[in-house]
Amino acid sequence: MSDSAHDTFTQLYVAHEQAIYGFVFSLLHSRADADDVIQETMTQLWQHFDDFDRSRPFLPWANRFAYRRVLMHRRRESVRRTYLSDDVLELLAQDYPQATDWEESRRRALRTCLSGLTAEQSELLKCRYETEESLIDIADRLGRSVNSLYKSLQRIRQNLVSCVEMRLGSEASR
Repeated sequence: MSDSAHDTFTQLYVAHEQAIYGFVFSLLHSRADADDVIQETMTQLWQHFDDFDRSRPFLPWANRFAYRRVLMHRRRESVRRTYLSDDVLELLAQDYPQATDWEESRRRALRTCLSGLTAEQSELLKCRYETEESLIDIADRLGRSVNSLYKSLQRIRQNLVSCVEMRLGSEASR
């Protein structure tokens, strides 16, 4: 594999690693098993990357390798464990892209809704969820009561939930 192909593989794999792991984990429900299968999958992807058609999306191609590795893993482990049948597993694998599309739609809707918050609301969310500060510390720093901060956060969260649901509803009706 050339340096350029190596760089391309690395960029594609890093960009999709979480999605591939999520796919594998959804089929195995065991972090240890998923970790093993991911290692095997990455090796297979690396070995066959020259066969990859770069005009097509990487993730479905990678997930096909991952799916085959999951089946192989299940066969190796079938002596020790009981799994869902291969037919059920195939149905789950087929439905996975729709599930990830739905999750991505929710993330997009949330990002849009978050961008509509006021600077004060954004700052409050940032203080609460991106720092190690307690609600008491935030209230002291902002000169507000803990109760008022709690109520503000509750309203912001409720508004975000409503906004996301509205956006998903309008997206579904298209």
